[in-house]
Amino acid sequence: MGVVRSIIIQVKRNTHGDKSNAPPGIKTDYEKVLAVGTGGLIDEKVAAQILSAEISPRHQESTLAVQSSLQYVLESKTGRDFLKAYAAFREASCVYPSTSRNWHSGERIPLVHAEEVANDAIVLAFQAHYKSAYQRLREVIEMVLLQVYFAKLKDKSVVGKWGRGEIETPPLKTMLGEMAKDAHFQSGDKKLDIAAKLRRTYWDLGAYTHTRGVPTIDMGLVGSNILAFTPDALDRFFVLFELVCRLCITFIAIFFPQAIISVPAFAKFGHLDPVWIRRSDQVKCIRSAPSEADLNMLEGLAKSNSWFETLCAKINSLPDLSAPEVEETYDFVINAGVDAVVDALKEIDKLLE
Repeated sequence: MGVVRSIIIQVKRNTHGDKSNAPPGIKTDYEKVLAVGTGGLIDEKVAAQILSAEISPRHQESTLAVQSSLQYVLESKTGRDFLKAYAAFREASCVYPSTSRNWHSGERIPLVHAEEVANDAIVLAFQAHYKSAYQRLREVIEMVLLQVYFAKLKDKSVVGKWGRGEIETPPLKTMLGEMAKDAHFQSGDKKLDIAAKLRRTYWDLGAYTHTRGVPTIDMGLVGSNILAFTPDALDRFFVLFELVCRLCITFIAIFFPQAIISVPAFAKFGHLDPVWIRRSDQVKCIRSAPSEADLNMLEGLAKSNSWFETLCAKINSLPDLSAPEVEETYDFVINAGVDAVVDALKEIDKLLE
């Protein structure tokens, strides 16, 4: 009897044809191995078959994880806190002022990108790609800091160079160093210790790239290569996401208080109010993220923010629209066409500069 035949017979005796003896959670991949066996040339067609065999089950597993995650988010206390932070950051990501100088400059891209990356992190976490989700939260911090870094730079040509990929995003240390030169930020940082908190959180998230990240991948969580919804790992993401959003909103509000203080732009412009001046319900949503103590400090800082005081004075000096006039702005937004609405918004931005 040949050696190989002896091995086969012995295996049959041991398994009785049963391939489900693996520990719970361990995936048996025999069918996949046989289906895409590499006993021949591995050309593009075979490579595509291998790729399909690898991706298809992962896609199915991630879909199941998303369903479980969406159900869990409303059942968990950390999940409910996460939802508040998610909504607050979504609204806060719009507050960077648009002016006649930056409408097409790309200057406002980082904060928009920060919101997109936050959504990417959520998708990854809900699909059970926990380690990758934690890592993406670092980029949210980077983009928020970059947005204010651009605002403080006198040489705006840097914005275009960054957008064209000619220069890299500055290191966190460089951006925070630039913030430290701003007297208003110095006052806010002294009260809120925001720079140290952002720095510490950024480096803590970086640890998930390597050593700390190992227990958060599939094998570390459930001893398996199967993507699986894991409540503890999702709760960890909820806590990290809420922390990042709270710190970023606090940082943004130091420079742009309209994030947490209502300004009556809607009463003056109706449905043509600038999107970067949040309406009262949106402001209320953003205010749910920082602590009450931090909100009180931010409101105090706003009183010494000359740009914000000037903005409020300009808006408050304008007459309120009547109900018919508000309705007229709605009809204009709906019927005038995109170009006409954009032109009107540009004129309003000029008025508020």
